[in-house]
Amino acid sequence: MNKILDQLIYELRAASDAERAVPMAAYMKNNFPFLGIQTPVRRSILKAWNQQHAAEIKTDIRAIVKELWQLPEREFHYCAVDLLVKNLKNKWEVADDLLIFELLTTHAWWDSVDLLAKYGLGGYLQQFPEKRDQIIEAYLSSNHLWLQRSTLIFQLDYKVKTDIDLLKALSLHFKDSKEFFIRKAIGWAWREYARVNPEVVRLWIPQAGLSPLSVREAMKHL
Repeated sequence: MNKILDQLIYELRAASDAERAVPMAAYMKNNFPFLGIQTPVRRSILKAWNQQHAAEIKTDIRAIVKELWQLPEREFHYCAVDLLVKNLKNKWEVADDLLIFELLTTHAWWDSVDLLAKYGLGGYLQQFPEKRDQIIEAYLSSNHLWLQRSTLIFQLDYKVKTDIDLLKALSLHFKDSKEFFIRKAIGWAWREYARVNPEVVRLWIPQAGLSPLSVREAMKHL
């Protein structure tokens, strides 16, 4: 294991709180063990470590992220996502679609997937738009819940650059889904788009035949 990573792991484990870990794990349906570190504390430890070893981290970021992802406790996964977003924003490589896929499908739950979809996949596809259709098609045909949710929310940060025709097509593709996380994602995507183009949302959502949950989420602030 990377020596500088040993330091981060040691510092996070030293900050663990077994009592806090129990409700944190329960909130995530006990899908993962937790160290019991509150978000501000975790981010403070990560920030200090990142500043201390910035050059080495940038050089070895992908290996570091993968090593953190292999650890069981959820806080290590959160750190991996934070490091990925900070160090690879606008610096993605073409082959990073494989890394993003691996992270979206391993230890996958909404808390990691939502960040990875928005800042990972979303950022990657802004840098390599020619890869978009191929990746979206692969994710759609996968029948993998979290990959499919990612197709709906990867544009959350695109604002006026949102491909509205794609969002409509994906929403209609999933409109009969009974899966809560898919219905919620449809509404969330439209709610975010409503911040920049509320009239389109007001006109399209009521006639699209979406689930009540998707409609409520989409129209939440209109």
